[in-house]
Amino acid sequence: MSQHFGGPWTELKLDVLKRYLESYVKALKNTPFHKVYIDSFAGAGTVETKTGRVLAGSARIALDTEGFDEYVFIEREEDYLNALQELCKRYPGKNVTLLSGDANRQVKKWINEVAQTQWMRGVAFFDPFGMELEWDTLQAVAQTRVLDVWYWFSLSGLYRQTPRSLRKISDDKIASVTKVFGTDQWLTDFYSEDPQLSWFEETAEYVRADVQYLEDWARRRLETIFPAVAKPLRLPLTGPPRYSFFFAVSNPDPKAQGLAMRIATHILGTKDASWRGR
Repeated sequence: MSQHFGGPWTELKLDVLKRYLESYVKALKNTPFHKVYIDSFAGAGTVETKTGRVLAGSARIALDTEGFDEYVFIEREEDYLNALQELCKRYPGKNVTLLSGDANRQVKKWINEVAQTQWMRGVAFFDPFGMELEWDTLQAVAQTRVLDVWYWFSLSGLYRQTPRSLRKISDDKIASVTKVFGTDQWLTDFYSEDPQLSWFEETAEYVRADVQYLEDWARRRLETIFPAVAKPLRLPLTGPPRYSFFFAVSNPDPKAQGLAMRIATHILGTKDASWRGR
């Protein structure tokens, strides 16, 4: 069974993940750490894009990457979970844990059950549908201080939840975005008064900032909990932006941050002078 979604950007996303995982296990090959890969929206293991291309999904890419000691796949859709179970049977030597249910709850539960994390290092991949990933889940991951994070952030989902005019935003949308960012400060920061529109209205008209501001704001927000966050890769490469692929490091050690950031930014192809090992 395959998932059916995405476009050319899907292949790029999975290629970035594949290259990072390969580089990651190579870099940690001669270390004593227990290396874990966590996929919190794991899907079915195979992806069929809208163009008809069939690709290995993130779970299969991880299983094909030699060097991890443990794999944790989380999926709430029963059909996808069954497909993952069948996929894992083809890797009998792998230490795989399959978790069913809400990814936010399961990630936090898994972290809470890992009493000692000093001996562990790992990569967490978040590829939520829309804006399902909650801020407190990211906080829990950041607090482990041992996990690198790849976050497929939906810019298009943010557009849908934040209409251009502040007057058109609903309480439900405010709650949804606040859950993603863990604060309602975005409401003040995203919207500013438009003098030209306000001139013709009885009350001031507030309009949303552009995509660059929204993406930069999201990055700054991630930097409040992660000591290192790379400039994201925005996709697709042409046409209206839909996604930002963020990379973040939770490890406070500057050497670990430097290594991870060099690998990630090289793969992303993003020149990032703003991060200098702070």
